[in-house]
Amino acid sequence: MNDQSTTTMPSGVNKSYLHRCIEQRYFEQEETRAWNCDQAFEKILDPLNSKNYARACIEAEFLVPNYKDFATIFFWWGGALLKMKEYDKARSLLVKALENTREKFVLCNRLGEIEWGTRNISEAVYWWSQGMHCQESLSSKNYGSETGSYLYLFYVAQGLGLEDCASTFISRSDTIEPGRIRLEQQIGNDLIELARNAKDSSISQVLKGLQKKYFLNKFMNENELFKAAIKGDVKLIKQLLEVGIKVESRNQEGKTSLHLAAENGHLEAVKELLKQGAQIECPVIVSGTAINITPASLAASRGQLEILKYLAEVGAALYEPDGYMGYFSVMYGAAASGNLEMVKFLHEEKQIPINDRDSLGFSPLDMATEKGHKHIINYLTGKKNKNDSRKKWWQLWK
Repeated sequence: MNDQSTTTMPSGVNKSYLHRCIEQRYFEQEETRAWNCDQAFEKILDPLNSKNYARACIEAEFLVPNYKDFATIFFWWGGALLKMKEYDKARSLLVKALENTREKFVLCNRLGEIEWGTRNISEAVYWWSQGMHCQESLSSKNYGSETGSYLYLFYVAQGLGLEDCASTFISRSDTIEPGRIRLEQQIGNDLIELARNAKDSSISQVLKGLQKKYFLNKFMNENELFKAAIKGDVKLIKQLLEVGIKVESRNQEGKTSLHLAAENGHLEAVKELLKQGAQIECPVIVSGTAINITPASLAASRGQLEILKYLAEVGAALYEPDGYMGYFSVMYGAAASGNLEMVKFLHEEKQIPINDRDSLGFSPLDMATEKGHKHIINYLTGKKNKNDSRKKWWQLWK
């Protein structure tokens, strides 16, 4: 095997097990059928939903001859056996089914659940590793639209104290299901404890190996893109995008390379990133939540007038009269930055109001006052509309 993840290992690691987990054994085939492609499937689903697992097994067995390559039926059947704690039957059924089914990852993930049920965490990790191999091959199809292997391995990593691995796996899970899918607390804690009590140090090496194989090289390249944007290295930006790094990739703060180039004042980098498809209005995303901090608002808050002018020229929004943009909206950011020319540009050339207040009642003048920018205060005070009747939030109750 060529993967360097096994070339240097601590003592006590089972090399055979590590190799078995890191090497992909099963390979996905295109599956166009959906779980509801045949009304007859309701004969399995109805007893499953009513917890009549024995009946569900009978119905699945009856339908299987017509669907030997359809993983969903075996997934349901194996799930029913799992609920009945028929672990040996479930394992035998699904391992055999893997020889014929087109979809593999769902069965691998189910087999991991079965081994979890038997309290065999090493074998559970093996099957979830195989599930991850298959899901990674489906990156263009949202990794099969299932969090399965990533979510389970997240909890295992937590139990082993591998916070970096845990963060990697849950990040992928949240990419697949932005609603932040998690196991119920009691169930998740059980998996954490099972991993924590594992005596096999090889499991940790498996998780690190998976992280290296599928994530680290990509993240390193993404980090290179972020560094290039911060430095304004247009040549390197082009090279990284040419080899497949996504222009919409985000760093740990939820910023894209366009945010970074804009706030650091690199005009040519901004132009190149927009040319390469960067979204001019892209928000910062923190914990799955979009925050209205755009490249333009960041440029304003950092006093990058040249960048702001260019972004305005190519269509960036500078003002949302009914929206809450807070501290980082263009006029608020400009006032806080202390760049008087920028404030004048926004107000005199772009007609951006200076009297507006955000939802907490704060105005650009408040921002300049907080930062102690007297030249901004004098300008805003001189321009301030004497008829401004908008009140701060604490005055609305009076």
